[in-house]
Amino acid sequence: MQALVDKLKKSQQSQLDSILEKQPTATPPTRRLRCKRGVQLTAQSPEEALVALKKNEEEEKLKRFASRPAVNLLQVLPQTCYKHKIKEAKWSEKVEALNALIEAGGEQPYKISNGNYTTLFHELKQLLSHTHYLVCSRALAAIGMLAEGVGEPIASELKPLLPTVVPLFKDKKVGNAVMSCLDQMFGNALRFDHFLGSNDSILSSLDEKKEKNALVRKSLLEFLSRCVVSSGTYGSCGKLNSQHAEDLCKIACDKLKDSDSSTRKAATDVLIALLNSKDEAIIPTVDKVTLSLQVSNPRAFKALHLATKSGKPDASSNGASRPGTAPFKPTTSSKADTLSVTKGRPTTAPKSKTSSVPSVSAKSVSTSGAADEKSDESALPSLWIHPERAFLRLVSRSGGMMRITGVFLLAFNHQIGSREWMP
Repeated sequence: MQALVDKLKKSQQSQLDSILEKQPTATPPTRRLRCKRGVQLTAQSPEEALVALKKNEEEEKLKRFASRPAVNLLQVLPQTCYKHKIKEAKWSEKVEALNALIEAGGEQPYKISNGNYTTLFHELKQLLSHTHYLVCSRALAAIGMLAEGVGEPIASELKPLLPTVVPLFKDKKVGNAVMSCLDQMFGNALRFDHFLGSNDSILSSLDEKKEKNALVRKSLLEFLSRCVVSSGTYGSCGKLNSQHAEDLCKIACDKLKDSDSSTRKAATDVLIALLNSKDEAIIPTVDKVTLSLQVSNPRAFKALHLATKSGKPDASSNGASRPGTAPFKPTTSSKADTLSVTKGRPTTAPKSKTSSVPSVSAKSVSTSGAADEKSDESALPSLWIHPERAFLRLVSRSGGMMRITGVFLLAFNHQIGSREWMP
């Protein structure tokens, strides 16, 4: 159904969306078969109908994949240009040969018959060290195709490639190709044991003393987090058990001490993925290991507690995301209220009476400096008696130079009594 909708024009798709918005539920049938006249109809919600459609679609894909014959790659490959173009010196010729290899694998999801691929893996491993990123990317895509198509029978060929594939994360141009290749390896051909084995050098890529590039450490932890999330959803060998969860938890807790912030965040994501796992059997094991962070790394422990399902803060309550040790910050509507809160003045107390000096506009002063005769002189009582205090008050409260200049002119032109002006 989705394929038919994608072929429609944008105007037709928008028209279809508007019709579906007006009538989100399906119209009940008015006519029924004779054999179902006595059967009561069960109405499905749109969400339930969508789930049922997706389930039927997945079942149809599995049926088509099971009925499809496997591709004999060793028999199809000699009929392509791979054999003579892979030996050319130009990088474009090598890319064309690798594209022919990938096309020979058939349609996705790949289904390739088992065989002796030792020579082919040896050639692909040499291409991983090529200077051009396109050659390296296509070689990784070919390795991922074989891992997905053949599966677990070639695990012994894929495991020695891990120490060569993982350090390629330091090249940003091939980072996505490396992640895609590892995703195809895991679950289809490799298990957690192949990545977490004590005799495997993949864990050395997480050691900051041996691997100086922080991008490699971060990307590898991100891959392990993806493995935890996708465990058991595809393939036949991606199951996560308690021992794997404990090993991953110890690795992630150790990487919380990494000097790179992005690596520490990736390690936190691994722990969050383990704590939010659907498998309830591994959660007690993870809780037992992460409990040590309460003393060694309280900040990380609090972040994990807030990110898990049980410790997620309630967004409906005000200030739920504020830490408990943060000081209370009162919310004020004006500057005067803020001053009254800080000085401890009660809000019901009457305002203090302060003498205010009226502002003098520019129109009240003539160009010669004399004040306008029509100005209200009775409005300046404090200025007539204490001109020095009025000046200081204006300087402390007003930032406008025009206002201060007008007061100066008024004071000098009126010659207040016998008092001399002391600037």
